[in-house]
Amino acid sequence: MKTKMGFVSHQLQDGVKLWVWPTPKFKNVSIKIVLHRHLADNTAASALLPFVNARGTEQWGTTREIALRMADLYGTRHGSDVMKIGEQQLITTEVLTVNPKYVSEPGLLAAALSMAAQLAFYPRMERGQFIDEYLDQEKALMRQRIAAVINDKRGYAHQRFNEAMYATEAASRYKYGTIEELEVVTSSSLTEHWQRVRGTAPINVFVVGDIQADEVVDLLLPLLPPRTGTTESIPPAVVKSTVAEVKEVIEHQPINQAILLLGYRTGITVADPLYFAALVANGILGGFPHSKLFVNVREKASLAYYASSNLNTTKGTLVATAGIDPQNYRRAVEIITDQVASLQGGEITEAELSATKKGLINQLKSAGDSAGLVIDRTVAGIVRGKILSIDEMVRGIESVTKDEAVAAAQRFLLDTVYCLTNQEGREKGENINPQ
Repeated sequence: MKTKMGFVSHQLQDGVKLWVWPTPKFKNVSIKIVLHRHLADNTAASALLPFVNARGTEQWGTTREIALRMADLYGTRHGSDVMKIGEQQLITTEVLTVNPKYVSEPGLLAAALSMAAQLAFYPRMERGQFIDEYLDQEKALMRQRIAAVINDKRGYAHQRFNEAMYATEAASRYKYGTIEELEVVTSSSLTEHWQRVRGTAPINVFVVGDIQADEVVDLLLPLLPPRTGTTESIPPAVVKSTVAEVKEVIEHQPINQAILLLGYRTGITVADPLYFAALVANGILGGFPHSKLFVNVREKASLAYYASSNLNTTKGTLVATAGIDPQNYRRAVEIITDQVASLQGGEITEAELSATKKGLINQLKSAGDSAGLVIDRTVAGIVRGKILSIDEMVRGIESVTKDEAVAAAQRFLLDTVYCLTNQEGREKGENINPQ
């Protein structure tokens, strides 16, 4: 079946779907295998899986053997990680190889698909379990990744904000889980978890390049592991459109620049009639250099080193963020909330509306030039339950009126104010009331 994004989709097994985009647009062939998990289900163990799996496979038992095999395949590259979209944790394996047509190597596509399947589904084991040495090394690296978040102040602030804003929701969790969860993972428990994940998780496989869909189906089918149970059903993300009480969280660390985040509930997801209007409203507020936050918070008031906003249309939320001088906390919150209020009050110029639509459409069209971005857009559409083509997105954005953008903005409800600041912020920023 051909989809809106240009992919030809095939149901290969119960819970396993293949998406092929045959296109001469790219000289490489991109392969991405995605296993879907609920973010709150054994998060740290699932986060370990792509890294342990990539240490060695049934066919190529060590990282050196994998590297040598990749070199034989004309410098094919691979990567493994986890992603977080809404309340899903996505275990990913990617392989990028040259198009076989350019190297006169007809077996290259089959070899690349085989390597992707080995990395994603067939880790090396001994006596039926993950190898302790590989697991211990990957646990140590994962421990460093989790601990290192505190050194990335923006990343740390966003994670702490998530924990405050989504306190009772799975979206509060870090994509790698916690060190405490990591410490209790053993080769035995991880093997048991892996058998369940491999046999029951929803799986999507993407292949993009100048290839034939039928050929990919024939090559991939024998490479898939058998399903061992009923495909797990992952619940949709929690979406709230009301706020009982605004939360305020101020955290202190010895930093020079404070990081401010204001989270709004919108209740607007991709299924909402105001979805496109929300994209435009967010763009007017903080998506571009001409937007209200950039112009009024950063340029006119000189309160911020940066100021922007982003929509999460899986969760139905909007986050405005700014890097500020700690002593400007009170004033920055005031101006940001004022800009949201002005948007809700209809203070939108024709220039703001027009420039925002043009900016959003340019972003969409440029994304179509990257196989990786097209795949990631489709993965996000699968998680959200609705895949929109770039043409549909462009038409939807073009049709948004000023009144519709205002109507979407009027659903922005302040939920959480979070600030990571220093001692100066403690002395001058406490006890503010953002309302």
